[in-house]
Amino acid sequence: MLTTRPTTEQIAEIAEIGHVLGHVLVVNRRYTDLFEWGQRTTAFSLSAEIQRRLLPPAFTCEAGQFTLAGRLEPAGTVGGDTFDYALDRGTLHLSITDAAGHDVQAAMLASVLVGALRNGRRAVRDLHSQVVDANGELVAHSGPGWFVTGQVVRIDLERGTAGIVNAGHPRPLRLRHGQVEELPLAIDVPFGLDPDRSFQVQPLVLEPGDRIVFVTDGMLERNAADLDFPSALLDSAHLHPREVVHELGAAVLRLTGGNLRDDATVLCLDWYGGSTERETHHGASQELASK
Repeated sequence: MLTTRPTTEQIAEIAEIGHVLGHVLVVNRRYTDLFEWGQRTTAFSLSAEIQRRLLPPAFTCEAGQFTLAGRLEPAGTVGGDTFDYALDRGTLHLSITDAAGHDVQAAMLASVLVGALRNGRRAVRDLHSQVVDANGELVAHSGPGWFVTGQVVRIDLERGTAGIVNAGHPRPLRLRHGQVEELPLAIDVPFGLDPDRSFQVQPLVLEPGDRIVFVTDGMLERNAADLDFPSALLDSAHLHPREVVHELGAAVLRLTGGNLRDDATVLCLDWYGGSTERETHHGASQELASK
């Protein structure tokens, strides 16, 4: 415990220690169940166990051009929500999906789609080919009428350009210059319904200072519908994306009394631009782009 206000050097040292510790936790959790035991207060169902394995190992990703954070509030019976991301030298890939049904069926649908999207991404396919191939795999490995809604995004970090596929999913919200608006995206059919579907890759226009929030319908419908989402985004504009997703998840739990009827998932992207000079050696910059 510090007895006096820490110096600038002490703050930098503490930040460095915290950053290293975070890397240790992320890496070592692959080899032990210790961290899972520490996070669980109740036993998981089989479907919840499958669903959890689909999520990325870290729920926050920080880089010079952006910050990304996600959160999933699981319903009592798993609703098939997932989010995923990957960062390579010049590209950020992200997705958010919601499989139809509940329990093991939903978890299995989500597994096929997320696995197929990752497979296409790792084969360095372009966004259109990635989603078309993933849709074909889902049709081939699921029953009639089974489907998954979702959005898949690819961002060129050097050019600051992005494309998005919107497969029957709730439109993202954008916070820009103090105003919240729904992005006017065209909506394709969900994944898994049409084996010959050619999905539309739409431009996702990004400006420095933008905050884009992707959600599943569990954040907006059923017993979470009383949440004033635009107001909640404005009220949390000063927060880091990691705090934003926790605040929104907590708000949904408060409104529903902790009794979610569907998974509620949120993914928050802050965009700073390709020519940013943000300092990210120790995680989040203390001077985030103004909204």
